[in-house]
Amino acid sequence: MKTVGKKLLCLMLMLCLTLGNVPALAEGSNDISGKVRFCTAYGGAAGMDAMVAEFNKLYPNIEVEMIQIGNTDAGNAQIDTQLMAGEIDVLSSYTRHRTLGRIEQFIDLRDLMARDNIDMKTEWGDEIEFEGGLYGIPFDGLNYFIAINMNAWNEAGLGELPTAWTWDEYLEASRKMTKEGVFGGSDWHNPECVGFAVRQQLGTDMYFGEDGYTTFTTEPAWQTAIQRKFKAEQEEKIWKSLVDYVGDDSKSQNLFFQGKVASTVTCHIWRFIGDLENYPHDFQVGFAPYPTENEGDTAYLAGPTKFAFACISKQCQDVEAAWAFVKFISMEGDKYLLKAGHLPTWKKTDLDSAVDLVFGDEATADKLVDVPSFKRVVLNIDGTSYLDNRVYSEFASIEKEVMMYIFNGEEGIDEGLAELKARCDEIIDDYR
Repeated sequence: MKTVGKKLLCLMLMLCLTLGNVPALAEGSNDISGKVRFCTAYGGAAGMDAMVAEFNKLYPNIEVEMIQIGNTDAGNAQIDTQLMAGEIDVLSSYTRHRTLGRIEQFIDLRDLMARDNIDMKTEWGDEIEFEGGLYGIPFDGLNYFIAINMNAWNEAGLGELPTAWTWDEYLEASRKMTKEGVFGGSDWHNPECVGFAVRQQLGTDMYFGEDGYTTFTTEPAWQTAIQRKFKAEQEEKIWKSLVDYVGDDSKSQNLFFQGKVASTVTCHIWRFIGDLENYPHDFQVGFAPYPTENEGDTAYLAGPTKFAFACISKQCQDVEAAWAFVKFISMEGDKYLLKAGHLPTWKKTDLDSAVDLVFGDEATADKLVDVPSFKRVVLNIDGTSYLDNRVYSEFASIEKEVMMYIFNGEEGIDEGLAELKARCDEIIDDYR
């Protein structure tokens, strides 16, 4: 966006806004009215109905219309079409790279933040910008961990659930839980899961070296992660393989509840645990942290990374109503995302009621999950996380494509990593 355009937009926005501070969220306001068309991937039963109801206790004169569109390639194409058509006021925009690609559609929120004395770092722990502007407020987080079938774990005699462990320790546990018809472990079902282990080790800006170009051939963590995954899946066969996941279009959580994998890397599996009609199972689920390379390493996947951002469309007619809603879902209201299997990112979120929000009550939760490990591992909103400073939206599709070449045997590991580097470095050059 040109600088002149940014200044004009800010001027127009400020002229349209009512002067004076908006009341604190805890107080609400009967004076603010309007309609907010809110687009999210989550349904009403996944916490959204409860979130909107709580918002309307504070702002009874703001009507919220829910628009549910899945976070898929087809869903995001539909979102982009409806955004351009002016049919969405507030969007839950998933991933930073997708949000970056949409900033021309969104209002820069910096003036609103300054007016209401809201500091990004104080409230959410990071200074988040998109091309020099603030086009979305983080309100939805994901962390990564291992979900464990406690029957399989106990039958293998593995003892207490770990509070920290290495890849060697997790692979050994996977071997002990593997038996006829059951894989002891599993990575996630998508090609991008290959990079999770690299992220866990390198943290923020894992793709980039000191020269500003990608690390696929210069950082040993990439080679290590791929070799380990390849051995577990295709040589030892203690993990369900990525090739099979993609080939039969299966999901790791489905196989987990079917008892076909005894443990799996996941990020949101707890949203399925209580749905015994669609995910029937007779075992308690335990949780362990995502493994590290070495004992004592920093675990960058432990806390919630900023997964989705609440953004206001430039075509929004009721900006004050939309801003009140964005503030609510990004602060007091973000706890309702727990029901959808996602974490709040607001630093002041009160998690005392988290178990009740997800499972109904602690007694019910105790039948479904190992509650101490759920609280320790899943609800770790203060855990170490990451926030990339450089984001190229094209990287994701290239990485998925080439990882499948490697695991399908179409390219060797060295050849695939060299292709990744060449193609992604070309993207970097295109932006320079």
